[in-house]
Amino acid sequence: MYVELNTVKQEDDLAYLKMVRVLDEGYVIQDAMTDCRGSFKALEGVQYRDDGSSEKKYPGDDQPMPFVGKPEIAALVKMACDKAGMAQVDQSMPSQAAEKPQTDSKQQAVETPLPETAPDTLKTRIGLLEIGRSDFKAPPDSLVLNGKVIYKDEGNYLALHQMFSLPDHDAVLFSSNCGGTACQTDDFAFLLVRQNADPAVVKAEGFYAYPSAVKTRRDGDDIRLDLGFPTVNANLPS
Repeated sequence: MYVELNTVKQEDDLAYLKMVRVLDEGYVIQDAMTDCRGSFKALEGVQYRDDGSSEKKYPGDDQPMPFVGKPEIAALVKMACDKAGMAQVDQSMPSQAAEKPQTDSKQQAVETPLPETAPDTLKTRIGLLEIGRSDFKAPPDSLVLNGKVIYKDEGNYLALHQMFSLPDHDAVLFSSNCGGTACQTDDFAFLLVRQNADPAVVKAEGFYAYPSAVKTRRDGDDIRLDLGFPTVNANLPS
């Protein structure tokens, strides 16, 4: 990928640019934009053959996409943001809030709180899971797996919390919050990912809590969540 630096400009807290995407069968010229804070969107472009003749339209991104797991786009964004004079936020891969599989089902269960800092990415057994935005001005309302939006809760704030690695799938605990002082609790859900199957989101009635009060306990493949309310627990779906 290449960026035409003379096309880079800053407007409305975004850096706009024109880029060239090299393909095996030719190349594509696209307009694109980035907030220099982890999101990048390429618009529909024109695909050309190597001899310069136009062949067809090339699709753009449906929404801004996270690029922390895409080194070629990260490098392009850095050049564009430097040219536009916009400081780029460090998008190095954060630590993973993943739990290693337990081989001894008799190991003593220990109750632990959720990680204090919610990660923006988790590395699942089938690829990178990221938090995205449906628009540059929108809150982080999308789950993106391997560069594809798999779940969206428009207008709400999504947060990843913890991943549980089970024998045939990974279960990612995440939550949604509407933002503001009126939304003190989060609605929780699980994203289940496994090989050769579509990701699935599992919700349950009454599955809400204050994130700081939630504790998890694992005994072999048995996962339990203490939501911080008296006598209220949720079993991990399989």
